Amino acid sequence: MSLVTFSPQTFRARASVPQTVASRPSRPCPITPKALSVRPQTPKRAICPSWSARSATALLAASAPTASSGENVKDAQGTADRAIGKLQKGHANGKGRRTKIADNTYVCAQKLADMSGELDVGALLDDEELDAHKVSTILTTLRKWRAHQRCLEVLDWAQRHPNLRKNVIHYNIVINMLGQSGKWQQAENLFNELKANSVELQVFTYGVMSLAYAKGGHVEKARDLLVEMKAEGLEPNEAVYGGILSALERAKKVDQARTLFDEMREEGGLAPNVILCNTLLGGYSRLGRWQDAQALLLEMDTQFNVQPDTISYSCLISACAKAGEFEEALKAFAAMKAADVPRDKVVFTALIHACVTAGRREDAMAVFNAMLTAGFQPNLYTYTTLLKSFTRTPTRGLETGAEAAEAATLFERMEEAGIVADDMAYATLVDVYAKHADWKSAEKVVERMKAAGLTPGVICYTSLISAYARDGYWQGACMVLSTMKKEKVKPNKRTYTALISACDKAGQWDKAKELFQEMKDVGLQADEVTYALLISVCEKAGQKSERSELLGEQSHLHRQAAKRPESQAPHDDHLGLRRRGSVARHMLVALLVHGYFMLMGQ
Repeated sequence: MSLVTFSPQTFRARASVPQTVASRPSRPCPITPKALSVRPQTPKRAICPSWSARSATALLAASAPTASSGENVKDAQGTADRAIGKLQKGHANGKGRRTKIADNTYVCAQKLADMSGELDVGALLDDEELDAHKVSTILTTLRKWRAHQRCLEVLDWAQRHPNLRKNVIHYNIVINMLGQSGKWQQAENLFNELKANSVELQVFTYGVMSLAYAKGGHVEKARDLLVEMKAEGLEPNEAVYGGILSALERAKKVDQARTLFDEMREEGGLAPNVILCNTLLGGYSRLGRWQDAQALLLEMDTQFNVQPDTISYSCLISACAKAGEFEEALKAFAAMKAADVPRDKVVFTALIHACVTAGRREDAMAVFNAMLTAGFQPNLYTYTTLLKSFTRTPTRGLETGAEAAEAATLFERMEEAGIVADDMAYATLVDVYAKHADWKSAEKVVERMKAAGLTPGVICYTSLISAYARDGYWQGACMVLSTMKKEKVKPNKRTYTALISACDKAGQWDKAKELFQEMKDVGLQADEVTYALLISVCEKAGQKSERSELLGEQSHLHRQAAKRPESQAPHDDHLGLRRRGSVARHMLVALLVHGYFMLMGQ
């Protein structure tokens, strides 16, 4: 079955490939639809020793760098020159034929090699007889090299050429390039230029433009394209619908995305494919709507005749993780094995995330060990997710600092594996020490972070303040605030709440009142925790009148919270306590988890 993918990175027709473990590339892993949407690669073909036009073309395509700096085009010149040399040598020895493909390859390679210098593009292109197909090849290769400015210059030159003007294919290539790089305004300008010149637009043109809007987060503009297409008598295809679905998913308008998805099936007469379903699943995953994700996965199998793949199950497990539904995440993981759907490190990390969200560290470590047994190497996000399990309430029965030491060992293990820690990994380790009131170790982590060339952010500094607060070291907490201001790191509500907590622990009412006023001055709204700490330190200082005033403000905050819908009310159910059920049920699940992964390891 031929699939048309529609993410900005993979907008191209591709035959489906069996998803084997060996064919899947390693990839970074935050649990987001973008990180989950990685498809298996086709096996690479060895280049034939006898150099033909196809060989040179393959070499040019394989040499395309992936970064966007000007050095990439310069670096690729040597490869292009070698391709030209091999091709010319083949002609000299009578091994090749001067076919149309060979001429096209030679001309395009020569032009691309020349473009790497500070030369006028128009002057170069005027020297050769280029038809529309050769210009398309030049534009496509420049797009692969991400030489955006050169690509625009070639398109501008083509519009001045009498035989190449108003070529919709040339515009499609450049609009696609701009959309992928997030330059939707420039893409829109070229799209409008086509319409102003009365060029007959293709369905593909609308498709790449809808993807450009999706990348820029402009949902309404993407939907307007659908209306415009129908008015022009064009039937939208899966790629156009996919671009609009992607825009809605990015904007977290999943219900609208589902309505459009159903419209595509019922009115457009298009059958859903796994890519379109996965985009909708990604939206449910982003919002933690595991029941909707579960229902769609069932529809794929029973109604749409679409086989859920690794990405589909990854989205479901991630949705369960965000909702704290550990048991449902485990069921989805088991269903993958039953359906013989390949698992990868993203799936394992999503299940680890579910364990951590539910406060089940031992289960998270069981999944981690099963991941290693299955031959998947954890990445930075996997380790960071595991570290977060140590930021929960310390486990009873363990010596003070034992869990923090275990977290530090895990951090060292990550570095020994060659994984470079980022600011979030360091901030998580600081938070671990903060939960165990070990501010000296937290300080060392921050110093180590700075030595690694990373700048602590508000999360890291707030965790350090919390470490001081647990020990009542309010002077150290205030020094961190001064450092944040000096480094232009903007404090948030949690930062000031942690500072006031330090003052409460030390009985510093005057400083707490000063911080509270500063919090108001910067436009931050105190919450119930902040008021509770303020009232506590106020009582310790014997300030009855100010205590009454704070109680009045807290009461007003309660009344405002009561007016909010339950869906908007803040909650602190990070451990999923509302869904924990009976003790017997938890024991059964624990036995299921450990037994399942013991069987996997055999």
